[in-house]
Amino acid sequence: IRIFTLIMTTTKISPTKKGGNRAQRRAKSRSKKKAFIKTYASLISNTKNSSVARLIELITGEKVEADLNFQSRTRWSLEDMQSYITSLIIGMAPSKFIFAATASCLAASQNGKDKDYYQWWVGEQVDYLNIDSNNRINSIRKFVNNEFGIEPGIYLVNGQSITVEAGVNDTFDKLDSVLKMTFLNAKVTLEVILSATRKQLSEQFIRMNQGIYLNGPEKRNAVISPFSDEIRELTTDHMSLLCPQYISEKEASRRKADDFLAGLCLLYQYGHQYKITEKSLWSAYDEKSTINETIFTFCDFFDNFAKAVKPYVGILPNKNSIIDMVCIIKDMEDQGRFLQDKKGFFTEFSRVHALLLNDKKFHPVSDDKVVTYQGLLRSRESKYNSLRRILLEGGGEYQLGEKKSTTRDFYPTDKSVKFDYEQDRKSTRLN
Repeated sequence: IRIFTLIMTTTKISPTKKGGNRAQRRAKSRSKKKAFIKTYASLISNTKNSSVARLIELITGEKVEADLNFQSRTRWSLEDMQSYITSLIIGMAPSKFIFAATASCLAASQNGKDKDYYQWWVGEQVDYLNIDSNNRINSIRKFVNNEFGIEPGIYLVNGQSITVEAGVNDTFDKLDSVLKMTFLNAKVTLEVILSATRKQLSEQFIRMNQGIYLNGPEKRNAVISPFSDEIRELTTDHMSLLCPQYISEKEASRRKADDFLAGLCLLYQYGHQYKITEKSLWSAYDEKSTINETIFTFCDFFDNFAKAVKPYVGILPNKNSIIDMVCIIKDMEDQGRFLQDKKGFFTEFSRVHALLLNDKKFHPVSDDKVVTYQGLLRSRESKYNSLRRILLEGGGEYQLGEKKSTTRDFYPTDKSVKFDYEQDRKSTRLN
């Protein structure tokens, strides 16, 4: 695999990036010792009863921050936030807030990696890491900042009947004094972790959410591995490219953008015919996965690719077209053929893509299912990827079960479409 050269600049180092640049982390990944026997160790925590008023003091500013390793990108809707604040007022929000005390955990750390992790947060003047209550904390913050109001209706509180009207007396500043005091005096429970390794925090998040609906990408996000760290950062760096053009904000909040790039990395590494499944994705996220040693190469590639493709996103409305372009470029590079005319490539790809979208010819994807090219764009399954690839390049064969048909049977135009590459073994990157 040829490695692209990339110069990166950052203004602030992420807490997951203390290991240096990708080249340094790659070296560490190769030398990392493998653990073959799983061990279990208890963490130390303290349970505290508090009030919402005290909690607001605690979360004001940046004293309590969420490590996105343990969180979905905030996804509560306005209705969700309103419902939660209302639940606090009427005493129906019993869930614990799980925090990790950074200074205490730093003092208890036994290895350099954990010390570096907690020291970064202490240096940022963060007293507590929010492990599993990011949506609730953000809802309280936004409510006291008058960004939304509670649910309208009649509230029976302390023997009084209080009517709340939307836009009249539903925000924090305009709230009836009885309701406001009830909200501020509402009881909450804090579970403060005093001693835990970085890995234990990740396990804590996963165990707490067993039985709760978290999708696969959200659960995998909590895994500790170079692959997980790099995919998370790569997604953050290129969110403006992916969302909302290819992935909706709602999907992105559920880590679907992370999932797309994780799958794209597997296709980049193993080819467009590789099967992306929950099993193969979990295997990639595992700390012992061999892809941990090559994830840095993919990240360098995608950083360059994203810059090159950005002017064309408006005419390529489907994210699976990104899969097709990446796999074509990667295959050519594996043959020592490097893309020189980026504008020509993306323009030609866009032209053929538009031509295929307008064609209504059906293509078989199974013994009893046929779809158009537009239908092929709905999935990143290997057979869909393979057939799209044939149609786009206008050459090769497509195998369906034991039957083989030439591209001529599938390709909807009279012209053979080919992408032009210039042979240049000295070129080593997309500029």
